[in-house]
Amino acid sequence: MNVIAHRGAHGREPENSLAAFAGALAAGADGVELDVRTTADGHLVCLHDWYLKRLTGASGRVGRTTIQRILEYPLVHPTSGRRRPVATLDEALTLLSDHVEVVLDLKQEGVLPSDLELDTIRALREHGLGERVTISSFNPWVLRRVRQLAPEFRTALIAASRLAVLLFHPDYCDGLNVHHSLLQRRWFQSMLPRFERVMVWTVDRRGDVPKSLPDNICGLMTNRLDRWGARIGRKHAKSTRTRSVAL
Repeated sequence: MNVIAHRGAHGREPENSLAAFAGALAAGADGVELDVRTTADGHLVCLHDWYLKRLTGASGRVGRTTIQRILEYPLVHPTSGRRRPVATLDEALTLLSDHVEVVLDLKQEGVLPSDLELDTIRALREHGLGERVTISSFNPWVLRRVRQLAPEFRTALIAASRLAVLLFHPDYCDGLNVHHSLLQRRWFQSMLPRFERVMVWTVDRRGDVPKSLPDNICGLMTNRLDRWGARIGRKHAKSTRTRSVAL
């Protein structure tokens, strides 16, 4: 059972920033989940929202803003006030590629093909990421295109409702990333055995998931690595390797 840092360790650092990813490594997380969007001029950046407003205070949509402008707007943590630059996907993969499992959430709202899938695959191949990466999305059309372009990569459909779960198809999905609330639903409990790999998000309290979990649940994504510190500590206690991360 892997513990995955959802958008990095963002208790005091802005989410999806290099500092948040480095914090997850320092805390001993088994993996890092991050969001990927395309700028107006075709660069891949680690941002969750369509708009820049929530974390940068700037106006405008990510997909209609150039990389030069986006990098002028620092991410600002909502409580600590710490300011960090927006991370490009290349920077994030450079930091993470030698350390942990990486879960990418490709943010593409439309159904038409875009450069997002191809450019992401190109970046993953350049960094030599294979079995330790999962490409996920709420958008099944994105995953279908990923499977067509790069069948070597693991894919997962993100689901928060019954309709979303029903969109799962083994032709383009290896697994399912499911919201923790669905684990309590009888209809989902009856469907769970059909999925080879399941990750659960976003598990911030121990009560969010049952004490006993099926074998096909391979990971828990959390915003609160501190609450899973004991589990992480036990898993890494026998390791003598020290992770050193420079920003």
